[in-house]
Amino acid sequence: SCSGTATINASTFKKNFSLVANDINISNANSFAVTSGDVYIRKNAGGNNTWTGGNTFGNTNGEVAITNKGNGYLVLANTNGDTFNGIITLSDSSASSILYIAHNGTTNFNGDVQINNISTGGIQFGGSNGSSVFAGNKGLWAGSYINSPLILNRLTESGTSSLQLAVNPTTLNVLNSTIITRFNATCQGASTINGSSFKSAFYLTATDVSMLNANSFATETGGVVITKTAGGSNAWAGGNTFGNNADSVTIINKGNGYLLLGNSTGDTFNASKIIFADSAATATLYIAHSGTSNFNGDVTIY
Repeated sequence: SCSGTATINASTFKKNFSLVANDINISNANSFAVTSGDVYIRKNAGGNNTWTGGNTFGNTNGEVAITNKGNGYLVLANTNGDTFNGIITLSDSSASSILYIAHNGTTNFNGDVQINNISTGGIQFGGSNGSSVFAGNKGLWAGSYINSPLILNRLTESGTSSLQLAVNPTTLNVLNSTIITRFNATCQGASTINGSSFKSAFYLTATDVSMLNANSFATETGGVVITKTAGGSNAWAGGNTFGNNADSVTIINKGNGYLLLGNSTGDTFNASKIIFADSAATATLYIAHSGTSNFNGDVTIY
């Protein structure tokens, strides 16, 4: 435990590794608890810290926990991707700063990853040109995630998972990602889904809901419920695929502005039961606005 700054440079730690410091600088490729034991790293205060990447954290039987409690941001994989093994927990409890994960390069996660945020900072995957690749049947889930933005960019999961990513962020952005875990987000503000695929159940509530490019929701299992609660008008470009043959799809407009589906191209609805609901006082829910939309189940409107 350091009251000041800790620097790790091109070093290997075979067993348990625990480090707490105000500022933590990790340069060049390092490895931590790669043979046995756990990894615990916590940034407590200080300024901004940027780790270059190329690091290996943990082993198959261990746990890895990295926490930003500092006044400045903490960037992982600023130049090269990292590798994480074992059970992984990534947390941000900073009042104003962000924990950046997989910022550049390709970061590999060989275990399930839990994210936590209990303050107003936030967590961002793939902030620059980085990507996150999960081993088969491994996924992202949340312990407690509230009151802060969440950005998932270029995050790829594969296989199947029983985990649920349940979050309550201020704002949400999911871009260029493939998610196999059940997804449940209730946003205090706006959300944007762009070029992403959700294989399992998808539940989203937000003031504004923006959908750009083609997306897919619950195409393998689970239902879809999307609710726009307030905000302005939202026009979805189209080309989206909603649902699977066994479950239902519900899209609700409760906002002050209109919600428009299929603005440029048609959508596909595969659910056995499809529900469109508009309870806005003055705004309209537009369905199949342009192109050809296919409905492969019964449709209820109210």
